Amino acid sequence: AFHSIGLIEVANCKFIACNSPVKFTATNPENRPFNDIQWKGNENWFCKEYGFYAEQLDGLTYGSNLSHFNDNVTTAKNHISVTRGEQIVIGSGNTNFNCGEDGYYFEDTTHLQIGGANRFWHPGQNTPSSGIKAVNSSSYYLSLTGTVVLLMFASLTTRQQIQLDSFTVRKT
Repeated sequence: AFHSIGLIEVANCKFIACNSPVKFTATNPENRPFNDIQWKGNENWFCKEYGFYAEQLDGLTYGSNLSHFNDNVTTAKNHISVTRGEQIVIGSGNTNFNCGEDGYYFEDTTHLQIGGANRFWHPGQNTPSSGIKAVNSSSYYLSLTGTVVLLMFASLTTRQQIQLDSFTVRKT
């Protein structure tokens, strides 16, 4: 059902050697069952797949987190992956070590705000990738607001700091 799981705060937790600390997976693509998630001050150590994964998410506040994958883990994907999300706020103080693909990946996500310092060390260890990647269909628009400071230590497989594909930009 619409917004059936929400108003969840996960703060100051340590997740060690898990596939993904959290996965919000939607079964009905039009429902937006997940809403208003706060993820702050958490440490993800030796993740094997995702640091934070969500489909159909309406509202995320993410800040002051540490996410770490081991080097060259073949199952490693993204520190943040959001598909069909809206009202996503990525704050400052996030530190991300190693990942298999893009550091932050957003697909068909609107009202995305990224601000402050977000640090990336060696994204794209399994496939050439970027620090932040947003891919949107024509039915979505992307709104980036605030000051984005990326401190990225790239590997040979890193493409861009920020990669934006197939979307309409509205300046706010």
